[in-house]
Amino acid sequence: MAEKEVNVKRKIAKNLIHRADRILDGCIISGILLMLCYGGYALWDTYQIEQTASAEKFQTYRPDTGQDSFDSLKKENPEVIGWITVPDTEIDYPIVQAADNSKYLNTDVKGEFALCGSIFLDYRNASDFSDVNSVIYGHYMQKESMFGDLKLFADEEFFQTHCYGELYFNGQWHTLELFSFCEVDAYQKTIYDVKKSPEEQAEYLKNLEQISMYFRKLDMGTEEHFVSLSTCIPGKGTDGRYV
Repeated sequence: MAEKEVNVKRKIAKNLIHRADRILDGCIISGILLMLCYGGYALWDTYQIEQTASAEKFQTYRPDTGQDSFDSLKKENPEVIGWITVPDTEIDYPIVQAADNSKYLNTDVKGEFALCGSIFLDYRNASDFSDVNSVIYGHYMQKESMFGDLKLFADEEFFQTHCYGELYFNGQWHTLELFSFCEVDAYQKTIYDVKKSPEEQAEYLKNLEQISMYFRKLDMGTEEHFVSLSTCIPGKGTDGRYV
């Protein structure tokens, strides 16, 4: 009788162990499936963000494809004020300006939610770029979208061989002469003080040369207008900036 009870207990124990193994296997499989699903979603989500941020998405609105195209974008969003392009980079985007510097951190040029945001002019600046220093912001994105390609100018050869960009506003294209590349923090007064007076130009240039990684001296008049393109530096916390 005692031996029979022992056999029964052994059988019950084996059944419990078997069930536990099946449950554990199920949990492991479920965990793997969840990880695969999450990984797949993350890849899809990254792809969607990259597509949203791609410069190709906006090319039909580019001013030189026809004024009507650009005007149609302005009608859709009156906060569209211009266009910025830098040769041999993916920087080729419309520019917007809001009443603050927060709106377009996660809003696209059509006013829809987008993690990649938009390229936007500092709200304190005049929309006709008549200020001494106008600051344009854009997210650092992977796949070189938005202002991600500003990092290319950290290479001295690239900086030395890429001297021009173009800025469109008020119905005309204007040439940008690229003469400085910096790695600064977000509170760098020389860069982010947008309300400089013409009398401060010489001091501005002196300070800018001191903080620049690369600096190209140009023959400048006393009433030049400067444009700063600013983005985050990956891996440098929340305050590092390429300009």
